Amino acid sequence: MKIKNTTKEIELEHIKLCRSFGSLMKGLMFKKEGKALLDFKREGFYGIWMLFMRFSIDMAFLDKNKEIIDLKRNVQPISINPKTWKTFYPKKRARYVLEVEHGRLDQFTIGDHLDF
Repeated sequence: MKIKNTTKEIELEHIKLCRSFGSLMKGLMFKKEGKALLDFKREGFYGIWMLFMRFSIDMAFLDKNKEIIDLKRNVQPISINPKTWKTFYPKKRARYVLEVEHGRLDQFTIGDHLDF
């Protein structure tokens, strides 16, 4: 799967599509690297947490029209420190969440439209 930022002509490749309950729960857990697009099929305030993650990620929350409505950058994996035990929610209802290695969304901004 490829994702293209139609505003800035940026393309991401080799993205894991997560649609089933199990794959939505797992996302990029246990991976050493990667990219995933979570499709929740309906808009909502879905929370993302970093349990069993092995690397920092950037997250883009998208609405049903594939427009970025919120960005979370450099989200760290959960550690033994309770201050890292967070769940990340979008500011508005989202249908999709794009998870990529930290730094891969640096040129993306809220309001950008993605095509996939």
